[in-house]
Amino acid sequence: KTFKNNIPAGSSSYRYHRYHITMMYLVLLSILTIHSAQGGWGYSSSKNNGKGKGKGNGNGNGNNQCTSTETETITGIIYADNWFRFWFNGEFIKEDPIEFIPHQGVEVSFEAPVCGEYTFAIQAQDFSDDITGLEYDDNCVGDGGLKAMFSDGTVTDGNWKCKTIMYGPNDPEDCLPDYDPDYHFTPPLCKYNTDETLKGRACRSEYSDYSTEWIDPGFNANGKGWKKATTFTDDVVGFGVRPSNCTADNTGNWICPADVDWSIYGEEASFIWRPDLNFDNRVICRYTYFRNESP
Repeated sequence: KTFKNNIPAGSSSYRYHRYHITMMYLVLLSILTIHSAQGGWGYSSSKNNGKGKGKGNGNGNGNNQCTSTETETITGIIYADNWFRFWFNGEFIKEDPIEFIPHQGVEVSFEAPVCGEYTFAIQAQDFSDDITGLEYDDNCVGDGGLKAMFSDGTVTDGNWKCKTIMYGPNDPEDCLPDYDPDYHFTPPLCKYNTDETLKGRACRSEYSDYSTEWIDPGFNANGKGWKKATTFTDDVVGFGVRPSNCTADNTGNWICPADVDWSIYGEEASFIWRPDLNFDNRVICRYTYFRNESP
C-alpha cells in the first residue's frame, strides 16, 4: 500500500506528509472560525467593550462606531507640580487654582458621551520665571510632574503623548555661578540666597511652537516634538509642599495628593512628563481612545 507520489504508507515520509497536511487544515479552520465570529475582515475593537478605558494613544483610534447620544458624568483627580490646565474633547474643564504652593490635588467633573472618542489634554508646568527658567528669585532649578486619573478608567501612563513647550535654563553651567545640581536642585539650600552675584539672572529659556488644535479629538500627535510620555515613580517626583489644611480622608479644603489612592478606578496612575523633570519646564500632554457602547 502506498501514498501519493509512491511514498510507502508506513514510512516516516508518509507520516511526515500526513502530519503537515493535518496541521494546515487545522490552521485554516481556525482562521475561518475567527473570521466568522467577528463578522468579517473589517472587525476592530477597543480594549474592552463596556465601560472603562479602551485601547488608545495620543492620536485616536480607527473605525469604531457609536450610535448613542446619551452622556454621563466623569470625575477625576489631577495633580501637577506646580500647575495645570485641563480640556476634555476640546472643551476647557478646569484650571489649577494655585500657581505655586502648596501642592494640592484638584477634583474635576465633566459630562462625556457614553461612547465615542475620548480626548484628555493637559497643559502642565513647573513654577519658573518666563525668561530664566529658574524659581525662587533665580536661585533654584525646579522640577515638574503630572499625575491624573478619571472614572472611565483613564490614568496617566506611558500611553500618553507629551511635548515640551518651554525648556530652561538651557545653559545652567554658564549662566548659574558655581553651578552645582546638588545645590541648585534643592530649594531648602538654594532658595534663601540673597547674594545677587550668585543668582542666575543671565539664564535664558527656549520656547517651542505648538498648534492650538492639540487639545482637539483627531489631532495628530506625531512628530514635531510629540513623544511618548516618560513615566516616573512617586519616589522620584514626590508630592511637594503638603497643604496644611487637608485631612487623611481629604475632607479638608485641599486634596493631599500623597494620601490619594491613585488606583481606585482600576490601573494605578503614574507620574508622567518629558524626560527631564528639571529643565522641561512646561509640557502639553494628551491621550485619546475610543470608548465603545455598553452591550
